[in-house]
Amino acid sequence: DTTGASIPNASLELKNRATGVATTTSTNSSGEYALVNIQPGRYDLLVTKEGFQAIRQSDFVLSVSQSTVFDFTLIVGSADQTVTVQDVAPTIESSTAELGTVMGSRQVTDLPLNGRNFTQLLALTPGASPINTAQTFGFRGVGAFSFPSFHGARNRANLFLVDGIVDQASITSNYAVPPIVDDIQEFKVDSHNDQVQFGGVSGGVVNVVTKSGTNNFHGTLWEYLRNSVFDARDPFFPTVNPLRQNQFGGNVGGPVLLPRYNGRNRTFFFASYEGFRNSVPGQVLGRIPAPDELRGRLGTISNVIYDPFTTRADPANANQFLRTPFAGNIVPESRLDSAMSQLAQGLYPAPTATSTAGTNYSATSPGRTSQNLYNFKVDQQAGRRDSLWFRFSKVTLPRLTTNPIGGATRTDTWRAMNYGANWTHAFGP
Repeated sequence: DTTGASIPNASLELKNRATGVATTTSTNSSGEYALVNIQPGRYDLLVTKEGFQAIRQSDFVLSVSQSTVFDFTLIVGSADQTVTVQDVAPTIESSTAELGTVMGSRQVTDLPLNGRNFTQLLALTPGASPINTAQTFGFRGVGAFSFPSFHGARNRANLFLVDGIVDQASITSNYAVPPIVDDIQEFKVDSHNDQVQFGGVSGGVVNVVTKSGTNNFHGTLWEYLRNSVFDARDPFFPTVNPLRQNQFGGNVGGPVLLPRYNGRNRTFFFASYEGFRNSVPGQVLGRIPAPDELRGRLGTISNVIYDPFTTRADPANANQFLRTPFAGNIVPESRLDSAMSQLAQGLYPAPTATSTAGTNYSATSPGRTSQNLYNFKVDQQAGRRDSLWFRFSKVTLPRLTTNPIGGATRTDTWRAMNYGANWTHAFGP
């Protein structure tokens, strides 16, 4: 109160402005209170006590993995009177020794990202060093990426969390399922954290929080296009068709409305999909056997070709052997396997003139990448003391490559799922 005395049994109500979900508690005998496991978002905090004017902290933001303190001084008066605090002073992390940076949804969605890979934003956090990312040789998704080192630790010593659930690819220490950019509410990079739940790594902890539905329906559609209209041809490979790339998708979220059930303030859903289609042929430049070489005439090769059937002991050197070279580097056709000769003659195309020394073959090798991302989340507020959520995320990423010699194709597919459920129950006041 105004004399500095503690006020026990004061009631506090923390209400999410987007969902209307309220969390309540009361102060103990020392006037202290705690509200834990709060979802990131914008909130109002109301404090009431009989014999005092109510006080409201209005429209403030709670970020992912944030510990913050709000202290109040209650004024004697009628409970019908309410004092509203509009401005919120910057809060200081006084309860932990963590060092971290929060990236909100505005930075995630507004900053340009080549391929819509959120890891490019990690380089904007203090203490990040974009060292050689070839160390993370595992799954990287599509688009440009960045797996930096934090405060001198290896970039393979980081941990990726999505809604508190480990989203880690084994060994390589990058993510297994990349979150869709438009699904990210915010994320925080903890580069130094003394909390036990974030242990296990010496680098940074990237904690991503995905969006949930609110009391109003919201949705987004997007399409990002690159093709020959927007991209110039490669000046070094003028015969190669330019990049053709489409990245598209949408999401929708809101209250669950069913016959005889209104989920506002209680039940919410959020669903999304993103597809990625990339087609770009690569230029192949090299050397293939000429028709004379396929018949055993290897005179153009600088290396000496030896007859393996003339192998004999070297009389001048123990445990060493001698072989007789073929005259003029010409292998007799009788030594060639007729079936293999026919196969090679049918497999290799005719050499072509190129402008690069040491090469006689140029071709394009088609390549295609197709990624599909799915995400579904449902939240349930079961009374004042219980809240639940469930989320399922999945990625499939097949990459097709073609060998221009023979036309053989190969498809490597990355498949991963990440799912989790949470039930929070408040015991006590």
